[in-house]
Amino acid sequence: MSVDLYYIPDSNDTQLLLSVLEYLKIEYKPIAVESEEDKLPEELSRYMVTPKLPAIMHEGFGVGGVKPIIRYLVQDKDIKDQFYPNDDLKKRSSIDAYIEHDQMVYRFNFIPLLKAYEKDSKIFKRDGFRSDEIQELYDKANTSLDVFTEILYRNEGDFILGDQVTLADFCYFYTTKEVIDKFKIDLGKYEEIQRFYSSVENLVKES
Repeated sequence: MSVDLYYIPDSNDTQLLLSVLEYLKIEYKPIAVESEEDKLPEELSRYMVTPKLPAIMHEGFGVGGVKPIIRYLVQDKDIKDQFYPNDDLKKRSSIDAYIEHDQMVYRFNFIPLLKAYEKDSKIFKRDGFRSDEIQELYDKANTSLDVFTEILYRNEGDFILGDQVTLADFCYFYTTKEVIDKFKIDLGKYEEIQRFYSSVENLVKES
């Protein structure tokens, strides 16, 4: 039975999930909705603590949120891939640890900048001017990029855990993509991140 996927078009979480589904060749039926406030099917809503999109219905079961969806589908379809392995507890735990860091530390440090952008995107389009408050947000973002550079440098290889792409790479990629797309942050001084970004971007394009 196919997977019914409810999603908000163009959201960062949607892009991440769609890329993972394409990479793992998991078939799905896309159902676009306007926002998380839209009324979802009752059989889906009763499985969710709070409305959280993207969400799926599969064989009478519903789940919301990118990571829970991926964990469920990989297990349910018994996908044999090191991207997010079922049969290697240590590697999967390492991947989960990096996913946690992406969400709770790496992305968290960009949230003030993203919120300021949502409030007034025009202030980020003025050439040659940044208020002290906005500059402070950029400095915090750059600090987060410095930490990510250290992670990549320490682990070597093109990806976070070496030469094998994993779910953690896709998570960090889309966090980074959202930031550089909106704020035109130059990755030129971040060689490790630039190499990582290009490697994952090529995989996303090929999927």
